[in-house]
Amino acid sequence: MSKLCDLCGINESTLESAVTYDGVRMVYSFCEKCYRNILESGRDVRTVMEEKLVRVGKVCPECGCRIEDFEKTMLFGCPSCYENMREAAFRAAERLQGSTMHRGKRI
Repeated sequence: MSKLCDLCGINESTLESAVTYDGVRMVYSFCEKCYRNILESGRDVRTVMEEKLVRVGKVCPECGCRIEDFEKTMLFGCPSCYENMREAAFRAAERLQGSTMHRGKRI
């Protein structure tokens, strides 16, 4: 079974790049297109992957909805947003309703 690119998650990876973070070796797999884009941008693999990890949970990879958009409108862009930004939904429910647990009708 082939591995998908760690950056785009769409194309099959054909290249690997090893980076060391505080003594821990990380190996990232890339498709040719993503790796070429990294090289052409002048940025290093570590910076690019750190930026991606910061976005995880803050941007839906399916529709591009950002957490800032959700916090303004309280609407997600697609069904995948619920899975990708679950923590934001729980925080909003807690803030608006006082709990994330449904307790039924109050009489």
